[in-house]
Amino acid sequence: MALPPLPSSPLVSVLMSNYNYAPYLGAAIDSVLAQTYQNIQLVICDDGSSDGSRAIVERYAATDRRITALFKSNGGQPSGWNMAWPECHGEIICVLDADDTFAAEKIAAVVAAMQKSNCGLLIHALTVTDAEGTPVQRIPFLTPFERGFLAEKMIARGGRWRCMPSSALCLRREVADFIFPVPEDLFMGHADSMVVGLAPLLAPVDALDDCLGTYRVHGRNTMGGDFRDLKSARQAAKCMLQMAEGVNCRLAEIGSAARLNPKDNPQLLQASFMVELLEGRPRLLLIGKLPRLLRALWRDDMYRATQKLLGSVTYTGAVLLPVRLRGRWLGMILRYSRLKNFIQTLLRILTPRKRRSRPFAATAWTADSQIPEEKPVALGQRAPPSAAPAPVGPSRGKSDAVYAGVSPGHCDNVG
Repeated sequence: MALPPLPSSPLVSVLMSNYNYAPYLGAAIDSVLAQTYQNIQLVICDDGSSDGSRAIVERYAATDRRITALFKSNGGQPSGWNMAWPECHGEIICVLDADDTFAAEKIAAVVAAMQKSNCGLLIHALTVTDAEGTPVQRIPFLTPFERGFLAEKMIARGGRWRCMPSSALCLRREVADFIFPVPEDLFMGHADSMVVGLAPLLAPVDALDDCLGTYRVHGRNTMGGDFRDLKSARQAAKCMLQMAEGVNCRLAEIGSAARLNPKDNPQLLQASFMVELLEGRPRLLLIGKLPRLLRALWRDDMYRATQKLLGSVTYTGAVLLPVRLRGRWLGMILRYSRLKNFIQTLLRILTPRKRRSRPFAATAWTADSQIPEEKPVALGQRAPPSAAPAPVGPSRGKSDAVYAGVSPGHCDNVG
């Protein structure tokens, strides 16, 4: 997809869907209104909250005309995104979960970076905090960001790349036009999977190493926080399959022959193995499957040697432990922690890396390509999408455990 240059001062729309996050909602809104970059709008959809969130949104909207407030009955996170999207008029779209915050300089940094690289999707590092907002750890932990046109890598990996949660996603409008509406039946509780699964197939990706926001972990995150349990492991595997299904359906809509095969995603193998671990499958069965998992881990082209070693120790140790201790073992290694943050800081001091400053070429992908072509093409036309499917189940917010451990192609288990 060939993207036109951005204007000197583009409008940036911040898209927020909220459901019963009243304790955190004010801080999220304040962080947007406090941006050093002024040409912004904030579009908030309250998804049928019952905790006083509506009054908070109405109070802010009455005092700042940059805020557009929308209200609907409860239908789930993707339905909130889909309702907010038509009101987002910016050339750049930034997503913010209602329990997270932006750093004051975030949007200014995003605009400058996207003007320089002309990317279609930009991500950045985040600071993980506890429920009270105390910093815990920087993410990503060990995996470096990937930049450029990633479609070929993503297809080879079944949809996996070094990406980030909702509040670090920044899209060019031309790319967002192909993503919305998000299929509501497939992406309940993880609408951002549609963004991270499709956007890198359409346009180049750029990344900023600075922590430009916070990612709050608390007891009401969708999939249980940073503790490795059977429910979150099953949900993570399900998310990977749903992401591939949703992205493939949209690729078919826009006339592309390319497809994501989740069986090529090494994280699906890890998630499936974790499910078997926590289900208490016989140890001999797990020992028989462990070599295949370790081979996939060491062949992975995204992990570094440190992560491969950590992953090998993690899964081998879990196999040898009694079933009742496996969840604690996995949680100890995979959860967000200040120890990880200390290790990460030490490694960054000992191995300084020069930031990439050279803009990359905006390569593109034609609709009938099986893999990306290294030449720009005109922006394709997409037929108006059919109405989004009816929502299924209650609203959910961000899927925290997805990023802490196994994920639908987002972050990685050990970094």
